[in-house]
Amino acid sequence: TGIAHGGSLMYSATLCKTIGKGRVIGIDIDIRPHNRQAIESHELFSLMTLFEGSSTSKAIVEKVKSSINPNETVLVMLDSNHSKQHVLAELE
Repeated sequence: TGIAHGGSLMYSATLCKTIGKGRVIGIDIDIRPHNRQAIESHELFSLMTLFEGSSTSKAIVEKVKSSINPNETVLVMLDSNHSKQHVLAELE
C-alpha cells in the first residue's frame, strides 16, 4: 500500500523477476498521472498491477482479493498513511 513514485513497486518487481515468480500489487489513494506514466513505462510493468483508491476501502479490498489466485502466496507491505488508526484499519 502506498505507491508514491513507484520505487518500491519497481524494486519488488525486480525481485520477482530475479526469483522467477511473483508479481506486485500497488494501492494508492491518488496515483498522480506523471507517476502512473513512469510506472506503466517501466520494463517490468507486466509484473505490476495498480489500484487507485483507499487501502481500507471495502471496494478496493474486494478488487485486490479478486485479482489474487487461490494458490498465490501474498506478502503485504503497509507503507501509506503511517498513523496508528489507518494501519489498524488496513490490518483489519
